[in-house]
Amino acid sequence: MSGRSRGLASLCSRISWWGYVLMAIAGYVLVKHVAPAMAVAAGYAAMSGFLALLAPIITIGFLLLAAARLYDDGQDQISPAGPEQAIQGESDEDDTGPDLPGKQ
Repeated sequence: MSGRSRGLASLCSRISWWGYVLMAIAGYVLVKHVAPAMAVAAGYAAMSGFLALLAPIITIGFLLLAAARLYDDGQDQISPAGPEQAIQGESDEDDTGPDLPGKQ
């Protein structure tokens, strides 16, 4: 069982933020429209109303996961140069190229 949970955690960690957004859209459509129609066809008309109410909750869950993934992915990036670095004249670029006549 623990190997299965590690596999699920590994799968969830590989899904990008936009994957969760797509799952939110698909989950909403399925739970709001498809699942209630299937419940009515199976003879569970009362269940169809419950599924229609459950759709926004599932969508919000997936969108929160997308936001968390987007925030986590942004933490690995290098921060851009701040205003204090521009004032001090510091730069990561090499300005001694031949196309700049005043700097040799």
